[in-house]
Amino acid sequence: MDKFATLETDIQSDAIPRCVCEKSLADKTEKFCLNCGKTMGGVAPGWGLVSGLGYVGWTNYVPQIAMQKGIEEGVKAGFEGLRSLPGLSQLIKDSQIESLINTENYAKEMTYVSFFQKVKTTECVCADGSKKAFCSFVSHVKEDIVGKRVSGIAKNAVDMAKHTEGKVLDAATPTTNALTTSLTASVVAIVVIVLIMVIIYLILRYRRKKKMKKKLQYIKLLEE
Repeated sequence: MDKFATLETDIQSDAIPRCVCEKSLADKTEKFCLNCGKTMGGVAPGWGLVSGLGYVGWTNYVPQIAMQKGIEEGVKAGFEGLRSLPGLSQLIKDSQIESLINTENYAKEMTYVSFFQKVKTTECVCADGSKKAFCSFVSHVKEDIVGKRVSGIAKNAVDMAKHTEGKVLDAATPTTNALTTSLTASVVAIVVIVLIMVIIYLILRYRRKKKMKKKLQYIKLLEE
């Protein structure tokens, strides 16, 4: 009876809360936030996976292209190095030199030393006028100097390959950085949205439970 003493006696029929039939704006908002949080929570891993695969693909693609370009320039440098030897282009066709230098041996000193020795022994035994320049170079320059120059072709080829590879990587750096920033920003934005939705849902859920608890207590008192 003491409980009834605290209740208002002037109770209209429409003052009794209807907790079953009608959904409040808070209930609708709570449901929306819950569904949105679930959706974004499902989208986030998928988006992260797709973006991550794209980023990984790019970061793997760039070094491969850089290495390929570097090797191409290294082979070219090796070819030009041999052609620069005095009189060699008059003895050996460019196609022969091109067939000798490839992606597997362009960086090896013995590739150039062996080729030089072979040309020397086969072409300078009985040198005529057309072979004079190369054979004169071989006979008048000390062997160690010639050896260093020929060996240096390999070093120049390797240096050119590394330089070209570095240039390609440097050129791709802005794009890589942009992808990194974009991926990070996208993931952070999705996580923030999901957290906001979850927080709103929890707040509304707490308020709804609190309100429902009061309604149930009110109804219980009326039924006693």
